[in-house]
Amino acid sequence: MKQTLLILFLYCTLICAAQTPQTMNYQAIVRDANGTNVWNSAVLVKFLIHDSVPSGNVVFQEEMSAVTNQFGLLNVKIGSVNSLSTVNWGSGEKYLQVMIKIYGATTYADMGTTQLVSVPYALFSANSTPGPPGPTGPIGPSGADGLQGDAGITGPRGFTGETGATGPPGAGGSGGGATGATGLTGFTGSTGPGGPTGPQGQQGVTGATGGYGGDAIVGFSFGNPAELFTSDTALSVDTFVSLSPGRYSFMAYCEVKSVGFPSSVKVELTDGVTTLASVVPYSTDSTFSPCYIMTVVNLTSQTTVYLKWGSTNGSVAYIRRAVISYFKYP
Repeated sequence: MKQTLLILFLYCTLICAAQTPQTMNYQAIVRDANGTNVWNSAVLVKFLIHDSVPSGNVVFQEEMSAVTNQFGLLNVKIGSVNSLSTVNWGSGEKYLQVMIKIYGATTYADMGTTQLVSVPYALFSANSTPGPPGPTGPIGPSGADGLQGDAGITGPRGFTGETGATGPPGAGGSGGGATGATGLTGFTGSTGPGGPTGPQGQQGVTGATGGYGGDAIVGFSFGNPAELFTSDTALSVDTFVSLSPGRYSFMAYCEVKSVGFPSSVKVELTDGVTTLASVVPYSTDSTFSPCYIMTVVNLTSQTTVYLKWGSTNGSVAYIRRAVISYFKYP
């Protein structure tokens, strides 16, 4: 698929201060070859900074994933993956090259190279020797009193105070009063200490020897450490041998990573017609997360079992290190 990129603006937030941020904001609108905005879609962006001339040595490089918003707008920070502090901004002109790959494309599209001008060189001034401080200016006149602020939130209720001392008995009445109501039942006392442990009982009779435990666990895996899959993509993991009828316990494992949409990868254990078990594991775009599927299935005929996975919303998903095993009950 052809892809185009309309760059709106590139600006920096680099300030000469004690803690200068080592990033540059980059904002753009992504459009396809027909000029239609590519909205709510995962893209891959690559940035390269060349020294002295547009085709000069690459002094900085990073690659990151991002998701456009409902208008096709893309917002990223250059330097959020690799540090810009390694670039010697005082050694000549610098040129920024931008490359992008949108959903469905197989290669990056080169969006061109542009010279970086004044603002990014604040990184150089952040590392330079500061000049002497200027004299303190005169104190300005006092400003007018501001408006009274809103009343604060009512504080929490204080603790109940201690019970006061019992007052002296009152004077006796002229006649005998009625009997008062029965007082409340007192609190239950604390549980007493436990009794001593009784003597050990006699050893029980040895049980009968158990039967045959069944076939050994058989495992299958594939070795490529990282593969890229998208929605509606299914792949079997070293297709199982054809399994005879019987009762089986299956366990499958893999590692998943979603791009832009947390927990957007679905993993299934299937016989090609029926889903035997499935899971949507927790996943993010920052690191691979483990995924487990465990189930017990009765197979009534010769059956081939394999893994199937894909994205739940059309975004990009990574899956690696898939392993699947089974145990046949006797």
